Amino acid sequence: MGSILRFRRGIWGYSPEAVLDYIERLVREAEARLAEISADVDRVRLENENLKKEFEKLSTEIEEWHWKKREISETLMRAQAEAARIEEEARASAEAKRRRIIARIATKRGELESIRRSIEEFRARIADLSSSAESVLRAEFPVGQEEVEEHLAKGGELRIEGGTGTERQ
Repeated sequence: MGSILRFRRGIWGYSPEAVLDYIERLVREAEARLAEISADVDRVRLENENLKKEFEKLSTEIEEWHWKKREISETLMRAQAEAARIEEEARASAEAKRRRIIARIATKRGELESIRRSIEEFRARIADLSSSAESVLRAEFPVGQEEVEEHLAKGGELRIEGGTGTERQ
């Protein structure tokens, strides 16, 4: 169409056949072009429908993912809060146990000190009794200290039996 068209001249001007042929050719080209455009429009409409469906599907998926993200975030925040609560309870429980143990240790130390004092008192009483017994024995048995120790070293026993108190073993 870009070229210059020349019609044959007829008796009264241009040849009507050539003009009609030209118009028919233009109509055919226009119809062909219109058919191409119509096919392109149909293809674009179908593609547009497919894209709309895909867009709706993806929009739904995006909305679901946003919902899941919110749910995960909320669950994570609840889990963190629960972890903090559990940790605080564990610390409080450990502190209470530590205090109870310290109190028990203090009580046991007091009991140990009391037992130590009782042992010391018992030792003092034993020493007093031993000293008293030694004094009584010396009074009852006028034997020298060395003789008694020698007798005891040999595995002998000291017995006090009824009598005058002057018997020797």
